[in-house]
Amino acid sequence: MPMMARLSDAPISTKHVVEIARCLRGKELKKAMAFLERVIEGKQAVPFKRYNRDTPHRKGMGPGRYPKKASSYMLKLLKDALNNAIQKGMNPEKLFIKRIEVGMAISKHRRARRGLGKRTHVLVEVEERD
Repeated sequence: MPMMARLSDAPISTKHVVEIARCLRGKELKKAMAFLERVIEGKQAVPFKRYNRDTPHRKGMGPGRYPKKASSYMLKLLKDALNNAIQKGMNPEKLFIKRIEVGMAISKHRRARRGLGKRTHVLVEVEERD
């Protein structure tokens, strides 16, 4: 039975989260968390497949970026999913990311910046595999 974690109305770019989700989908949970930590440190880039206009190429891949803010929110979400799974008695070493859904939220008017803020909904499902 899969475990879920949800992030609603996060103030992060939907385009960045879509590219991060593409990298993480189907990966082992521990490896995905390590990948996000390397992105936050600036040691590994996230390959951009769809939203890559004017994006520079990175070593060993095509166009890529280091979306640090979106990666930190995704890392927190994966830690929440891990804690939920441990609470239900699942083995943390056998957890894989089954599903990641990313959706645009309603942009809220932000007074300080006088513009529309970026908002994103993210849903992560992890399940135990042998």
